[in-house]
This record gives sequence, structure tokens and C-alpha cells, in this order.
Amino acid sequence: MKKAFLFLGILGIAFTACEEVNDLTTVEVEAEVGIDIPVTSVASTGAMAFDLKSVAENTAVSNFSGENTFSLADNEGLKNYLSSIKDMTITSGTIEVQGLTAGSGKEITELNITIAGGGLNKTISFTNITGPYTIPEEKITEYKPLADAIVAAPNTEFTATASGTANYEVDATIKVKLNSSVFAGLITTK
Repeated sequence: MKKAFLFLGILGIAFTACEEVNDLTTVEVEAEVGIDIPVTSVASTGAMAFDLKSVAENTAVSNFSGENTFSLADNEGLKNYLSSIKDMTITSGTIEVQGLTAGSGKEITELNITIAGGGLNKTISFTNITGPYTIPEEKITEYKPLADAIVAAPNTEFTATASGTANYEVDATIKVKLNSSVFAGLITTK
């Protein structure tokens, strides 16, 4: 019986030591996943809006769309770790639309960003963007499936599609920046 307890004790120490060694061979890399999506207006509706303060007519509602691909293989800070990514957490993010500044009177009334690839097809929607936009924490959590897809297949090329409506003709690049913590194995050189 003493031998069984001794064996279990040694086994427990071995598992604990293995976990500590695993922790020592994992590095955390802070990285930005940048997604640039060029978009253009595709059609306008006849709806007109009026600004009651100045009684000035705003532009018609404009529909826009566009797409682009991205991959972590293009990320200089992460490409050396692609084969050893263990986990990824997206911590914060921003959306910037070229030419859209706060106070300009321009507004993206609806923005849908769909990311597909590696078994993922996820759409996240935003409304009323009038300038540089910080993605709220509840929306950041919606990007977890992207992080999981990247961990499962880090070399995957994803397609990002942006579509929506605005109160102006949109011909710009939508820049989505996702700040993340990536946990990967140590880089070994030969």
C-alpha cells in the first residue's frame, strides 16, 4: 500500500513538473491583427434626410461593400510562431474608415463585417460610426471564434467582407485592428 501511495505521489510531482516545464516553454506575444477592407458604394436609395438644426439636406443613403483577405502569415510579429501557437485572446480593437472624422456629418449607419475561412463564417454588426471607433468589450468577445480558428489553423487565409449603409458615398478603406495576446511555443533555431 505504501508503494502505491509513493507511486501516486511521484506521479503527481511528475505531472506538476511537466506543467511547469510547459509554462516555461510558452511565450506571450502581443500582436495586432490588421484587416484592411477596401469598400465602395454600390447603390443609393432615394431616401433623403434633413438636419433640423440647419435645415440642410444630407446625402442619400448609400450601400457599400468590399472584401479582402488576410492571414497571420503576413504578420511580421507572428509569422515565426505560426507552427507553435497554443492559444490566442483578442483583447481590444478599433475600426477606422478613411475620410470619416468625428463632427464631419458623415456616418456609417450600419456596418457588417463577415470573416470566413478555416471553417469560420462569422458576421459582427456595428451601428452609428461617425469617426474612429473603439470596439466595445461585448463585441470583442464576438471575435473569439476568429481567435479559435487561428489557433486551429494558423496558416489559414481568411476573407473579410464589409458591407453596410452610410449617409454618404463611401469609397474608402475600412481598417479593423484587433489587438491580441498570442501564446506560442518558444522559437528554436538550428
